[in-house]
Amino acid sequence: MMDYAQVHEDISRGVAHKTLPNLAANVLIDIVEGDSGLRAVRHPLGFACFPVLRHGNDGICVHAWSAETAVPTRAPFSVHSHSWDLLSYVLYGTVHNQLVTILDRPSTPTHQMFEIRSSGRFDEIRATPHLVSWTKARTQMIPAGSAYSLAAGQFHTVDVPVDYHAATIVLGRSRPEAADLSLGEIGTPDHRTYRQPCSPSETTRLAAAVLRRLTESLATTPSHSQCRPWRHP
Repeated sequence: MMDYAQVHEDISRGVAHKTLPNLAANVLIDIVEGDSGLRAVRHPLGFACFPVLRHGNDGICVHAWSAETAVPTRAPFSVHSHSWDLLSYVLYGTVHNQLVTILDRPSTPTHQMFEIRSSGRFDEIRATPHLVSWTKARTQMIPAGSAYSLAAGQFHTVDVPVDYHAATIVLGRSRPEAADLSLGEIGTPDHRTYRQPCSPSETTRLAAAVLRRLTESLATTPSHSQCRPWRHP
């Protein structure tokens, strides 16, 4: 089991490459071998989420992008900000994190601000009267073995091409004073998005695919040799 404080410390100290791939591999092995009750969730933004830990305001997830997890069309609410501080370590692949600057009260607004209120498997997307525009601030290209962070309230969008594979360990610490926000087309009515839970068999299949790619990555790095033995199915 992953511990939030320990994972955070490993990333902060720059030793995550020695510990986190093996921790992630062991979590995935437990799923594949049926020793975990964890169920993956397909997120509307196109990745699979394996919720590893939730304790109070702290949480840890493994996120994976691939053609298997992609949604048919790009989500219209991809530019967003979190109500929690994010710290993410890239296990394999490369994550393109696009930082965004919000332009308040522009003369010709292009988007409307929406508040996201999560309830169980659903996200309620509610329009606010706030009309804005946005511009790209900076693109971060985060390769495997590197980490990046986002403070609550920082707008961004993550881009991983559908024909590409990437996986991350994501740490989140909720900020009660912050809200989950996204940008959408002006005049879009309130609506609901659905975080689709995977069946046990689908969770196992996705975990095996992520584990296979992670294991292949570990095999090329001698220092990453401590995860439990596992054979490809």
